[in-house]
Amino acid sequence: MDLAEARGVALARVQPLGVERIAIENAVGRVLALPVHVNADLPPSARSALDGFAVRSHDTQWASADNPAVLGLLPDCLPAGASPLVTLEAGQTVQILTGASIPLHADAVVPVEQVVLEGKQIRIDRVVHRHEGLRLPGEEAMKGEGLLSQGQILTPTRLAMLTALGLSSLQVFARPRVAVLATGDEVRELGEVLEGPWTYCNNRHLIGWLTSCHGGVPLHAGIAPDKLTEIIKALRRLEAEVIITTGGIGRSPKDFVLRAWAEIGVQVQFREINLIPGKNSGFGSKNGQLLFALPGNPWGAQVIFEELVAPVLRKFQGLKSSHRPRIKAALVKPIKKREGFFTAVRGALGFQDRFPSFEPLVRGDPSSSLFSLLKRSLAYTLLGPEIRHLPAGQEVEVFLHDCPLSSYPLLLDSTLC
Repeated sequence: MDLAEARGVALARVQPLGVERIAIENAVGRVLALPVHVNADLPPSARSALDGFAVRSHDTQWASADNPAVLGLLPDCLPAGASPLVTLEAGQTVQILTGASIPLHADAVVPVEQVVLEGKQIRIDRVVHRHEGLRLPGEEAMKGEGLLSQGQILTPTRLAMLTALGLSSLQVFARPRVAVLATGDEVRELGEVLEGPWTYCNNRHLIGWLTSCHGGVPLHAGIAPDKLTEIIKALRRLEAEVIITTGGIGRSPKDFVLRAWAEIGVQVQFREINLIPGKNSGFGSKNGQLLFALPGNPWGAQVIFEELVAPVLRKFQGLKSSHRPRIKAALVKPIKKREGFFTAVRGALGFQDRFPSFEPLVRGDPSSSLFSLLKRSLAYTLLGPEIRHLPAGQEVEVFLHDCPLSSYPLLLDSTLC
């Protein structure tokens, strides 16, 4: 199945999950379920924007260096949080600190460094204009103003604004549970001793971390050996909106995932897509559960997750836009690929020049290990089936591996997310 068609098939079976109320302290990266409007003017009254002296601007209307305004200094000092009990009469001033409510009849604040203190008086040698040095009511937020829309991602900055409104909890879309089951006789859990032709099960952990990055709740379901009965038993006990298996999706006699799907009644939507790596990948559904069968190779599984699973997780959480972060970059060196397939090419993004660069990282140098390439390849470009060759300097779209949902508003149109 074509990659774009496969994505559409999966997304068509997704509806946003229910709504839950959570403490605002736990809301980073969550998706807002209800719009938020400002409930009161901020600040509610005029406040000083600086440390200085509150004045009546009329008292300085003729002030100059040659004819300074001289004002009598009241003994008080108004700090932030204090009730403004002071009233300024003509020719009076009072010391005021940043954030304090201005006293009655005052309409400006002069910075402390712009006055000369002379005993119980201050001298001002310029005209002070009305509202100077003030934060006026509604200057930060106006009552009734639409602040955030349904479907927007909650970032630290956005949450700080909501906290300023006094909100201690929010209604957000629930996070989808994602059960991740590894398969294979050759994989072992962390902590086990490798005394044979085995490998540690890093793909299940990789998928779990990617799930968290995209707002899902990973549920680690362990490892099932390459036995049909064991895979069936493991799948039947899983309770989650999304079930992901890694490995066992090829066509060898030891690949049992699709046979296990058939045994438990999964309706298979596709079992192969025109994407390299990840050609042997499957998707099905059963009683509202969505099942993805990903390759056993973790780096192929990562691409399939980014292209198929991540959009599903975003839609579960109420995100209306299908857009994801992408960066335009120039190829550092040419790329050749097989025609007829989408191809994901890992690489390194560079920002040393005025225009970003993308260096494809491919194995071939015997002096370079796979991990020495992977540690730099935090991005990839997706080349269409019609492409066979791209020269150095060609502009390509680059997607980011490991990109957390909370960073989307920084990299996309923030009104969309």
